[in-house]
Amino acid sequence: MLIGNRIRKERLLKGYSQEWLASQLNVSQNLVSDIENGKVDIRLGKLEEIAKVLEINPWQLIEFDNGYYNNVVNTQAENATFNSSSNSEELVFAFKETIEALKREIAAKDEIIAMLKK
Repeated sequence: MLIGNRIRKERLLKGYSQEWLASQLNVSQNLVSDIENGKVDIRLGKLEEIAKVLEINPWQLIEFDNGYYNNVVNTQAENATFNSSSNSEELVFAFKETIEALKREIAAKDEIIAMLKK
């Protein structure tokens, strides 16, 4: 789950509107929407400010989500119907797709880390 999605989830869990969060951060509601939709990069200082307003640890917004990766793998495995007639090429193809999806997620995580180090 990306940072913006986590911010949205935490905001909704607390029952806050985008307008309320924007007022607490002294930004526009449009900016909050853009942050939640991943349209803008967030500096570490702003991420810490958002976390403080949401009364959570900033790391909750950026930590590695094992559940997400397990869901990706499980979903792909469920969609690939293997049975005794499945050949090894189908199996290899399905696992290669899973590996590529995980590589993309790792790359996204690495980009977030690099952004936060700026």
